[in-house]
This record gives sequence, C-alpha cells and structure tokens, in this order.
Amino acid sequence: MSNVEKNDHPEDIIRRMKETIQKGKFGVDYTICKRKKNEYQKHEYNINDDKIIEIMMDLEPKDFIKKEKSNNLMHPEDIIYVFKKSVILMPKWIEDAEYRNVMIYIKITWPDEQNFMFIISFHQDNI
Repeated sequence: MSNVEKNDHPEDIIRRMKETIQKGKFGVDYTICKRKKNEYQKHEYNINDDKIIEIMMDLEPKDFIKKEKSNNLMHPEDIIYVFKKSVILMPKWIEDAEYRNVMIYIKITWPDEQNFMFIISFHQDNI
C-alpha cells in the first residue's frame, strides 16, 4: 500500500503536527520552506513565524482538504497534507488598513516518515 492510501484521519494529522510544533524547535524539528508565495505572504501581511505557528496550532479537522502523493523526486513516497483556513490578517503596506479575512493554503509533510516536518506552503489561497 502506498503512503497516500494510508488511513490517515484529519484528527491524527493535526495532532501529529501540533505535537511536532509544541515539542520541537523551529528550524530543527520543523521549518517553513523558503518559497516565493510563502515569503510574499509575510511581506504583504503583518505576519511572522510566531503568527504562522499560532495559525497552525489553530487548525481543525474541518480545515483539512486532502492528502496527495508528493511530486518531489527525492521523496516520491511522501504524503502531502493540504489544509485551508480562513484567518484575519492586517495588510502591512496600506495606510489606514483594516483587518482582512484571508484564506490561507497550507501544505505539510514529514519526509520519509521522519519526525522532521516541512511546512511546504503557507500562503494566500489562489482559488
């Protein structure tokens, strides 16, 4: 059975993610991938690593969208877990800005089923 066929339940995925964040150390036990979309999110909104962790810790089973097989050639058996969460964020560069409701697209994985977690995507949803 491939990893993507495993019977992972959203509750189990979220529990594992929260345990990784709570017990781990940023950059050692989990990290946010340096991708343009992820960096743009931090640039456009008043968001830092602590806010990202706060949002991740607030994920619920209803935020789970799907799991999919990795397209990373170095980790073809990895499972990618996809979430979408509506959060309230403050734009950075707009004078007299007001908080906005932003749909965040989140993808996480544990490469090769290790304890180390990658937050692959953490950015505004394109859809």
